[in-house]
Amino acid sequence: MVNVRALKRRSYSILTHRNRARLAERMRSARPAPYFAVPPYKAELFSPRTGWSGVMNANKINCLTFADRPGHVITDINTARALAEKWNRA
Repeated sequence: MVNVRALKRRSYSILTHRNRARLAERMRSARPAPYFAVPPYKAELFSPRTGWSGVMNANKINCLTFADRPGHVITDINTARALAEKWNRA
């Protein structure tokens, strides 16, 4: 019998390991949208099922944007938390 949960965990860890460099690059290009840069920032999970997350400003508006990927405004929750922390320290 195949342990489906173990396979899912394993494939997820492989994917995140392979994409580690890509995630680091994505974090470097992430910025608050120019007219919505109102601190403090907070990470917010939009959908527990998909894991989509964003970085909300003080007005509770998703202000996440990526310089190298126009139109992309969502990420995973761990990246959103790291970005919110980084932007709040700046």
